[in-house]
Amino acid sequence: MKFKAWQGWILGLTAVAVFLGSVAYQGHFESTENQAVAFVSIGLDQSKLPMETSSYEILRATEHFSDIVLGWTAEPSFAKDFAQAVGEQYSFSARRQEKSNLLFTVSGPVETEGTAITLVSLIKTHLAEYNAATNAGYTIALERETMVTSTTSNWRSAAGFTLFVLLVEAVLLAGFEYARRR
Repeated sequence: MKFKAWQGWILGLTAVAVFLGSVAYQGHFESTENQAVAFVSIGLDQSKLPMETSSYEILRATEHFSDIVLGWTAEPSFAKDFAQAVGEQYSFSARRQEKSNLLFTVSGPVETEGTAITLVSLIKTHLAEYNAATNAGYTIALERETMVTSTTSNWRSAAGFTLFVLLVEAVLLAGFEYARRR
């Protein structure tokens, strides 16, 4: 089937109009997300362990204890304490990177510098309470904070929406031509 000139103009003008409209609409909602990422490695104070404890047992213990730390961050009271410390506009997530290495990401609409360190401080408080109650020697062996700022780009979704509209329009025009010939 061959499109006529007026159908080509309709397709072209619609594509331009939809693209410009979607860029303008989505540009209104463009947002910047600030994140603070804390890398934490859980360790074990070996001076509190019996001499016959192997390095494998220590690694397994810290790996399992990192699950406990992740559990602390999933508790609603921990999120409430975090919100009181840094403000309600921030949210956080926690995940295991590998074995006893954990990543904590704090996101917010405004500057997030220091918020991940505040989160790690809350974990250290829980850690101290746990060690005091169980006479364990778990510690945060390593911690680093990195700041990330990202702006969402809406050009891809505008182009995708334009292609979708063009496809729907081409199918409708082809259907119109098919129905007209019958």
